[in-house]
This record gives sequence, structure tokens and C-alpha cells, in this order.
Amino acid sequence: MKHARRLLLASLLALSACEDSSPDPTPLPDAGAAADAGVPPGTPPGEPVPDAGTPTTNVPRFEHYIRRQPYPRMVLEVDGWGGYTPTASVADKLTKGLLGILDKESVEVRVDQAFPGKGKDHAWTNQELLALAEETGTLEVPVGTIKLHVLLVDGHSAMDTDQGRVLGLAFPWTHLVLFRQTMDTLCNKGSPLNPCAKAELGVWAHEVGHQLGLVSNGLAMSTPHKDETHGAHDASDTCIMYWAYEGSSGLADLIGLFGDAPNLGFDAACLADLDAVKNRP
Repeated sequence: MKHARRLLLASLLALSACEDSSPDPTPLPDAGAAADAGVPPGTPPGEPVPDAGTPTTNVPRFEHYIRRQPYPRMVLEVDGWGGYTPTASVADKLTKGLLGILDKESVEVRVDQAFPGKGKDHAWTNQELLALAEETGTLEVPVGTIKLHVLLVDGHSAMDTDQGRVLGLAFPWTHLVLFRQTMDTLCNKGSPLNPCAKAELGVWAHEVGHQLGLVSNGLAMSTPHKDETHGAHDASDTCIMYWAYEGSSGLADLIGLFGDAPNLGFDAACLADLDAVKNRP
């Protein structure tokens, strides 16, 4: 990587609680043991990166997200703009799903702050979102807890085109952004099948997957299953990490196939990659 900070080369429509047993459960801004678990002091924060590849200037946190020690608990801190909060059923399925694939005592989605909306016409730039994420991701968590920060925003991405719109992105290795207003415009909220909630869960799962190091996004593969043509995505269309599920042509399949899928839609190959880290002595 030539630059410590680089812009996300976004694809179209990117889809991209147990009691603390520590003798000193003093809340800290993040993770409880270091200012940024898994990232050496002084490491500059990254811009959003392509799904393909891991920036050499950042050290992933995926082992701390996956393994029980030294952080047995995980919190997804959510800050919302324009009244957006996680859909209750989505938060419930997400936490239960993550508990099933990670080695954690607890996983919690915690809404922290609410901010006035920017309006449906606001075009969020990557630089603006990164600065906002770093400014607002301030929820203090107890010792033994690792945190992943999530922004839910109104408006839309400045990277949107006439051919496709961005639904989500990930900043290594601490922040996610979900474009909730964009999402709502692309699904039928009045349908009894609740496709908006299913799409929302798919975005969460896909972007969290990249933060967990999938596919070959820092996390070693137990068997080859990376789609070499489409970066850090699964070669199988039965996995939530398949490349097409971040494009508008894959939205119907995303909703239909993964809305209630076990293990959040991660296929056997992705689960094997996670298990190799989770079960390592």
C-alpha cells in the first residue's frame, strides 16, 4: 500500500450480556486493554478500503473479534442520524448469529447517540464519514469488551451512480456505515415479507464479515474459496460474502436467500476460516 489512507473503491450498492468478572471494570473508550485492540500505538486510521486486500499500514482486529480472550464480550455501538436506529428484529438476529459463529460470552447491539438528520439529498463523502466515525465512536465499555462502531445515516453516499447505490461500507478495522435511507428506497416497506429488515440484516452481516477478515481479507482460508475476480468475496453464491450481493442485481437474492439464513448466511468455507482462529489453542 503506497498510502496510509486510501478511498474505498466501492462496488455498486455495496453490501457490502454477562456480568463483568474483571476486578477492575473501569470503562474505557474501546476494548478495555488498549486504546485500539490489535492496532499498534501511532498507527494512522485508514480510509475505507476496497473489499480486495488488507492495507499494510493497519493491523486487523479480527482475532480479537473472533476469539474469547482477551475480550470475552463484544459491543456494537450504534450512532444514528435522522432518527435511524437498528430494527429490533435485525439486532436480535445479528447478535444471536454472531454468538453462534464467534467465541464470545455475549454480543450486544447498543444504541449510543442520536443526531439530527442531514436530509435525503445529503451526499456523504468517505472523508466526512471517517471523521464522523472517529468523532462519535466514544462509547465507553467495561474491561474485557471489544467494540465495533456502526453509523446509521440518512442521505446517500457521494459514490452513488445512476447504475447503482451504496448500502454500506467498512473502515478498517473499527467502523461500519449503513446507508439506511438508501436501503429504504430500494425495498418495499409495506410488504408482509419485511424485505427492508432482511436487506438490513444482509448489509450488517456482509460488512461485519469483512471486519472479521473475510474472505482472505486478512483471515487465512482453510480451503480456497476467494473469488479472485471480485476481491475479498466468496466464490459461492450460497454465501453472504458473494460479490453480487453488494450489487443491485443481487438484492432480490440477498433478501430471498439470507433474510432468515442460519449462521447469518456465512457458508461452510467462511465458517471454517472463522473456526480455525476461534478454536486455535
